[in-house]
Amino acid sequence: MSYRYYSTQRPISPMTFPMSKDNKVLGWENFDERKPCYDIQRDAWGYIDYEKPLTEQQAKNYELVKQLYPKYIKTTDGYIGTFQYLDFGEFPVYRFPGGDRIADGWEIEHGSNDRKELEARS
Repeated sequence: MSYRYYSTQRPISPMTFPMSKDNKVLGWENFDERKPCYDIQRDAWGYIDYEKPLTEQQAKNYELVKQLYPKYIKTTDGYIGTFQYLDFGEFPVYRFPGGDRIADGWEIEHGSNDRKELEARS
């Protein structure tokens, strides 16, 4: 599992995110331009994924915003849903083969930003 943080003030580059020996950076992506990120309800320049969650102070110091909902979720019967938008600004809607619906707490808690990793789970 990874923890994603969005950079809302600048593109990701050296010295713009916290680095520590006990919390590995798993990857990052910069966008070509600032774009809307619906899972944080703000525009961002890119994101960075960590092995463990940052402290609130670390995120604040670097003006990083924690991702609210994972990109993918899996139902108990194995269907994979992809994050679409927030309904009424707070309820995460995911697209499944049978249509869109609001995800439940268990699905969100066990979701992932890595579809392959989620598919591999039993």
